Amino acid sequence: MAAAEVKHMCGFNYRFVPAVRLARELIEAGEIGEIRHFRARYMQDWGADDAHQAWRFDPEQAGSGAIGDLASHVVDTARFLVGEIGSVSALVRTFMPERKVDDAVEAAVEFHSGAIGTIEATRLALGRRNAFQWEINGSEGSLAFDMERLNELRVFHEDGERARGFKTVLVTEADHPFAGLAWPPGHIVGWGDTFVYEFHHFLSAIAGKNSVAPYGATLEDGYRAAEVCDAFVTSSHSGHREEIAYRVR
Repeated sequence: MAAAEVKHMCGFNYRFVPAVRLARELIEAGEIGEIRHFRARYMQDWGADDAHQAWRFDPEQAGSGAIGDLASHVVDTARFLVGEIGSVSALVRTFMPERKVDDAVEAAVEFHSGAIGTIEATRLALGRRNAFQWEINGSEGSLAFDMERLNELRVFHEDGERARGFKTVLVTEADHPFAGLAWPPGHIVGWGDTFVYEFHHFLSAIAGKNSVAPYGATLEDGYRAAEVCDAFVTSSHSGHREEIAYRVR
């Protein structure tokens, strides 16, 4: 792709959530210092019903279950905000009888930077509709996000004061990410808007106004995420920690 100079993009739309992009900006500006922990979980509950979106339970069509459907987004977000994952230790489970795809994954991960973290994904968390939640802890502060409160980013700075705790930033102001493409300041955006921002970014790249990377996910980002997801399965089968050895394409 690079040699052919073809613009390409992978559909990781959560990079285009304003709060996620603001988190990236704060991290790049050094606002939370050295990252030490990343913990994330993506939980949905519709997987308890085999009749619902049945193709997603067919390995010939879906490829995998909760790993490909949900955990892949968590992995990409982890890479987008923290960096490359170097090793994983995972448990993958299928709970529903006769199902041929995974229902859940639990993994401990280590990043190349030395940060450590956890990744969890399941489609059997009853009561959870679309709960993608993550937290990042650094040496000088922390960030936290919940997809079910999509317009908010929780921010904590270590300032030495006695009063401690997160503050909630409503990411809808004129100086926040994607403000030029959104409604007036203070008007919230929805999940569907993330695709609008993603398409705008890609079309702008095709028009030569910007590059896809690093803010948009390229096909290589999709490949890197798939390598980590494959390592979850390999680690679960072997019972051992799995190093991520990216294959030459």
